[in-house]
Amino acid sequence: ELEAARAADPQNVSALRALGIAYYKKDRFADASAVLEQARVLAPKERLIALYAGMSAERIPNYTIARAAYDQYLAIPRSRFSLRARRTDVQVRQRLVVIAREESIERAKAAVAAEATLSATPGDP
Repeated sequence: ELEAARAADPQNVSALRALGIAYYKKDRFADASAVLEQARVLAPKERLIALYAGMSAERIPNYTIARAAYDQYLAIPRSRFSLRARRTDVQVRQRLVVIAREESIERAKAAVAAEATLSATPGDP
């Protein structure tokens, strides 16, 4: 039903949000990320879309998109104060720390791989 709603109106933010969240809950993270990225562009002030976009991208993993979505989430003002929203903000900040660590690990692995390639090449006599 949600896929049909999206097909009928690809600009329908409500349908995109609901479909992306449904994909996320069914562990279809790549599909969720694609749909939620489209929704994030159409509705840049919706915290829920940015949150699920970040979580979906992180599970793929695509840390660049996850970081951008989480940063967007934190930049959007809350519509009302709630303890749940504050806890979610804290958790998103914690996820950003984890993402930074994972990106560092990826860069280190790439550097080691590049070093292995360079050390296999004989030097100039």
